[in-house]
Amino acid sequence: MAGRPGTRGGQVQADKGGYRPARGGAARGYSWPPFEAGNTAAMRSGAYSPRVAGPLAEVKLGELLAADWLPDRVKGPEARGGLEKLAQLLARAELLGSEVSALDLAVSTVPRRPAGKNSPMDLWLEAEAQVARQMDRLGIDGPSLLAEQREAQAEGDLEAMAGLGARIRARREAQGRGEGEEE
Repeated sequence: MAGRPGTRGGQVQADKGGYRPARGGAARGYSWPPFEAGNTAAMRSGAYSPRVAGPLAEVKLGELLAADWLPDRVKGPEARGGLEKLAQLLARAELLGSEVSALDLAVSTVPRRPAGKNSPMDLWLEAEAQVARQMDRLGIDGPSLLAEQREAQAEGDLEAMAGLGARIRARREAQGRGEGEEE
């Protein structure tokens, strides 16, 4: 008989002479109950969990809608989907950032984990990059906001200059009429 002693076709010999499956059975007579719905046993930061990141994203959306620096064009219903996406990304970045801040500096500087998994630092940096890309798509990144502010200021300056020109013209016309009446 070939193979290991005490085995027969993928089965092992049980204590009382019978055979049981080599895998899949209870090892040494102990077992654990299955995980219950809603457990957080494997959760680390909660950044990818709708139960954790969802409420934080709602708070972030409220903050974005109340922000006075955010242009009205982004707060409107046509841009709401992009703003909700930004709120989700901000929540994810915040949760990953809090996980990174809780790590030792020596642990967080490890570039990669075994099996090609990203380190918490890599995940956080990618989340921050996603936030920046979404802000760029919405046109609320720093350079876009600055250009928009300069454009609004230039429009205001042009309106002020037009108003000044109208006043000067009106004054000259009044002076011209006044000079013509005296003659």
